[in-house]
Amino acid sequence: IKDYTQNFKQSWGSLLLNLRSYQSSVSIFFSKLTMLWYLSLILVMISAAFLLLFVIKFTIESKVNSGYQTLQEISKGWQEFTLIAKNINRARFDFLLADTLFIPFRALSDPRLKSVGNVISGGRELTYTLDNWLSLLIQIEAFMRSRNLTDIYWVHLLERLRPNISRINLSLTETLMAYKNITWLPNKSLEDQKNNLIMQLEKMKYYSDILESDYDTILSLLGKEERKQYLLVFQNADEIRPTGWFMGSMAIISMFRWKVDIFQKKDVYAIEWDLKVADYERQPAPKGINELTEFFWLRDSNYFVNTRDSAEAIEFFTDQAWIDIDGVIFINQNSLLRLLSITGPVYFDTIKRDISEN
Repeated sequence: IKDYTQNFKQSWGSLLLNLRSYQSSVSIFFSKLTMLWYLSLILVMISAAFLLLFVIKFTIESKVNSGYQTLQEISKGWQEFTLIAKNINRARFDFLLADTLFIPFRALSDPRLKSVGNVISGGRELTYTLDNWLSLLIQIEAFMRSRNLTDIYWVHLLERLRPNISRINLSLTETLMAYKNITWLPNKSLEDQKNNLIMQLEKMKYYSDILESDYDTILSLLGKEERKQYLLVFQNADEIRPTGWFMGSMAIISMFRWKVDIFQKKDVYAIEWDLKVADYERQPAPKGINELTEFFWLRDSNYFVNTRDSAEAIEFFTDQAWIDIDGVIFINQNSLLRLLSITGPVYFDTIKRDISEN
C-alpha cells in the first residue's frame, strides 16, 4: 500500500508538471495571438487613416476646383442677379467645406501646405467680396426701380451704399492678404494667374480706399448740403492740348443732391464774345501761345499741363464773364468713345438713331 501510494504521488506530480507545462505553452500561444491581433488592428487603423487622408485630399481638391470653376462661370458674362447669387453661394460652400477639411493640415509648417490653405482662404474671401458687390448692385437696382429716374436725388442712394463700400473694402483687404501669402504653386501658369489676380484686386482696392476715405467730399461735391454748379468742358480730339484736347463746346450743369436740374450748352467763342466787351484787365498770353496771339483767351486756357492750373485759368475767365461755377469737369472725346465701347450703342430719341463708338 505504501509503495502504491508513493507511485501514485509520483505519477500525479509528473502529471501536474506536464499540465503546468501545457498551461505555459497555451499562455504563450494566446499571448502571441493577442500581439498579432493588436498588430493587425494597428495595421487596419493605419490603412483606414491613409484611406481617410486620401478621401480628404480628394474632397479638398475637388471642392477647390469646383469653387474656382463656379467663380469663372460668373466672369464669363452678365447673368441675372439670382443666378449670380446662387453661383456665389455654391462657390462659398465649396470653399468652406474645403477649409473645414483642411483644418488639421494648418498646424503643419510645410510652406506648400500653407500655400494651399491660402488658395482656399483666398477663394472663400473672394466670394464674400463678390457677395458685397452684388448686394450693392441689387440696392442700386431696387432704388432706381422704386423711383422716377428724372426725380431721383442720387445722394440718397450714395448715403445708403456707404456701409456696402466699407464691407467691400474690408473683404478686399482679406482677399488680397490671402493671395499675397501664397508662396508656392506647382507651375508658372498658376503663378502668372495669381499675380494677375493680385494686380486686379490691388487696383480695385486702390479705388475702394479712395472712395471710402473721400466719401464725405464726394457727397459734398454732388451737392449734398447745397446746390453746386459746374462747367463741363468737352475736349475735341482733333486738336491736341496739354489737358487732353481743344475745348470747343461747354455746358453748365447745376445740381442739388446729385439731381441735375439745369443743363445749359455753351460755345467757347460765345463766352469769349462776352469777355471781349467785359471790363477786366487782359492777361498776356503765356509762353508759346504768345507767338500766336497777344492776349490769353478762354479757348486757350487749358494750355497748362497741370489740370489744376488749366482749371484755375478757365475759372478766371468764367468769373469775368459772370458765370459762377464751383468747379471744372473735363470730358475727353476719347473717354466717351471708350465708354461707348463698354456700354454698346446708345439710342438718342432727339436724333432718332444709335450713337456708338464708331
